[in-house]
Amino acid sequence: MKMRTALLFAIVIICISCGPSQAELDATANSIEADNASTKTAEAPTPTPTPPPTPIAEDILRESVSALEGVESYHFEMDLHMKLKEGGVSIDMPIAFEGDFQSPDRVQSNVSMTFSGITFVLEQIIIGDTQYSTNPETGEWEVMAETISPFGPSTITDM
Repeated sequence: MKMRTALLFAIVIICISCGPSQAELDATANSIEADNASTKTAEAPTPTPTPPPTPIAEDILRESVSALEGVESYHFEMDLHMKLKEGGVSIDMPIAFEGDFQSPDRVQSNVSMTFSGITFVLEQIIIGDTQYSTNPETGEWEVMAETISPFGPSTITDM
């Protein structure tokens, strides 16, 4: 039995002494890492989303008017908030427009404007080049000398 143990011990010593040195093991490990690094496929970067361009008001208006070509009639509504500043004084002035257009030259609209807590309402009817408006003080209809509505047929269709 002693002989077997001695033989086994000798084999283990021979195997250990015949194996690679620590320097050879380190060199092999470095070589394997270098091979892995050189064959590793680079990952594609995550693309940064590009925000869509901000629409320009004139382009939106032009496209809207183009879309209305050939339309026989339409209804419109618009709310406008104006802030007037003069000499350190600021006045808020909300304005609401609502009405209907009928091709080729007819508009009916209501304009409501609040100024210093007082609301003024103006009704308008435009047929061709003639504009009828209610007087905000009396409520009576009047023929205007000139068409001044921002929603007159030529104003809307010629933008």
